[in-house]
Amino acid sequence: MIRITSIDVSPKDDKIISSSKDNTTRIWNISEKKMQIVFVNSCSAIFNNSGTLVAVGSSKLINSNSNGNNFINIYDLRSSQEKPVFNFCEGPSNILGMKYSNNGQYILCMSSDKIMVFETIGGCLIYSFNIYSDSYTDKCLEASFSPDSKYIVNCTGQNGVEFHSLLELKLIKSYEGKHAKKVLCTKFSQKHMIVASSCQNLILWRPDLN
Repeated sequence: MIRITSIDVSPKDDKIISSSKDNTTRIWNISEKKMQIVFVNSCSAIFNNSGTLVAVGSSKLINSNSNGNNFINIYDLRSSQEKPVFNFCEGPSNILGMKYSNNGQYILCMSSDKIMVFETIGGCLIYSFNIYSDSYTDKCLEASFSPDSKYIVNCTGQNGVEFHSLLELKLIKSYEGKHAKKVLCTKFSQKHMIVASSCQNLILWRPDLN
């Protein structure tokens, strides 16, 4: 059985998008109980906030002979064209997860040892930082945007979390030793300035980021 590595639900209709270890990404129509689209050479994917676009992390830049790290190809689901409407520059070598910011201006790319933030218009890399990594080479160290899209929270790869400012483009807070084991999951509330982080235990944070 092939392992699913990422999944996202459309905010617009009855579609989900899944990526798996066979390097394919598939869009499924749940109401019709069938698969609609397959993307090859892919590692992760996500819907945008309106459900009209999908960002697909790929080992191949479509319509280019470029090789190297992974890339991000953006597809418009309203179009009958199978080609991406635009591409982003090189992402991490092992994209394991992606997220759109609430304001739709940024895409967050996550890997086992690096976080990168791109502008959705133009695909320019605006911020990146490395994360400590040891044995978690195939596990995504999760990060997420704050509800106002001004901050990022991420796992440190050890037993803490970090907060980064997208306004100042720097690390502003770091909390180590708050968890008993390595943290692999962090999430900002989409409505409030509250953060959840977990190892085997769950901690809720109300960070002071001023």
